Amino acid sequence: MKKLFGNINLTWKMVIISAIVIGVSVGLLNSVPFLRDTTITDIATFFDFWIFCGIFIIMNSKSNKDSALKCFIFFLISQPLIYLCEVPFNEMGWDLFIYYKTWFIWTLLCLPMGYIGYYIKKDKWYGLLILFPIMLILGMGLSSTITNVKYSFPKHLINTIFVTASFIIYPLVLFKDKKLRITGLIINIVIMLVFGLMPLIKPSTYNTSFKCSSEELVYDDTYKAYLEDSSYGELSIKKNEEIDSYCIYASFKKPGDTRVVLESPTGNKKYFNIHIGKMTYSFDEEEPNTIQNNDKLIDWNKDKITMKVEKISTSKTGAILMIEDKNMPPISWDTSYSIQRLSEADIWDDLKEKETIEMLMKIMTPDEKGITRIELEWKDRYGKLTSGTYRIVKNNNFTTFYSETFNIN
Repeated sequence: MKKLFGNINLTWKMVIISAIVIGVSVGLLNSVPFLRDTTITDIATFFDFWIFCGIFIIMNSKSNKDSALKCFIFFLISQPLIYLCEVPFNEMGWDLFIYYKTWFIWTLLCLPMGYIGYYIKKDKWYGLLILFPIMLILGMGLSSTITNVKYSFPKHLINTIFVTASFIIYPLVLFKDKKLRITGLIINIVIMLVFGLMPLIKPSTYNTSFKCSSEELVYDDTYKAYLEDSSYGELSIKKNEEIDSYCIYASFKKPGDTRVVLESPTGNKKYFNIHIGKMTYSFDEEEPNTIQNNDKLIDWNKDKITMKVEKISTSKTGAILMIEDKNMPPISWDTSYSIQRLSEADIWDDLKEKETIEMLMKIMTPDEKGITRIELEWKDRYGKLTSGTYRIVKNNNFTTFYSETFNIN
């Protein structure tokens, strides 16, 4: 191992050929579908392999200038070659090079890093100072790769072993002085333990959002969202102002399979099977036409529900809404609602509230005929309705319902 770091006649020809071979090999391996998200593709993602290459070049260079230039040329050739070889096989095509910007900055930094790094060969105490930031970068990589192993064991295990071994090997092979080797080993073990334990003591979370409210799945912040097994993480419902819609926000703590539960104010629940992976998820809807309430499945059809305003009760300030549900059993309804008005352009517009009023939510149970009557009083909320055509809008069972139209003269 010591011969590898300091006893090789590293010529320019060797540097250029190795840069080409490594760049092409990594690029092609990254393009193999079944190798994605494994130790093989970790080579392109994490710094550990490239740190190894940099240290190898530094320790086998003849001077500070030789070290700086060889590091620079090696990365100037190898890094763009990786992206170039991936272009024909990746759906992003040439857009892949947007990720090269970061690597180009690191390539430029190879000039000062290669120059300063050469002083490690002097076997002096300042060699430990030079090695220290490199080990910090390697430590951050260790945290990431341990997280990867945790999410998709054993795919990234070899990379984790390689990084861990690097902490032990580098101070032993880079320094000849016994005190420097022991001190470097102690420093590296401390760095390794700190960064290695971080993802175990304080696991990272995968934060994302999904299943935004739509015509197919209607809900708002009066609903609840949670995971059937809470050990996988936490869910909440918030409004996404950019798309003006409510979404389910997730903070996943670990990989695995569970179910997302979306619960309405009336206690009806909709389930989605979800698979949680590393920075990704996939799910499918379970029994899309079935709602569960009190652990009982309800065979539910929205077409069996009609909603109309009783004409005899209608006024400019309120009305009685009658909902007839022919499902067996009929579902319950809460007292929330909104009003829409038909414009002159035959477009339904949401009626603007006169002032925001906190509504006292009640759950209404249908009678034996499946009929639910809800008394609506909108004077304080909307004011007196002007002449026009209106309809009541209600959400239930993750679906939007519209009443038959009614007129105000």
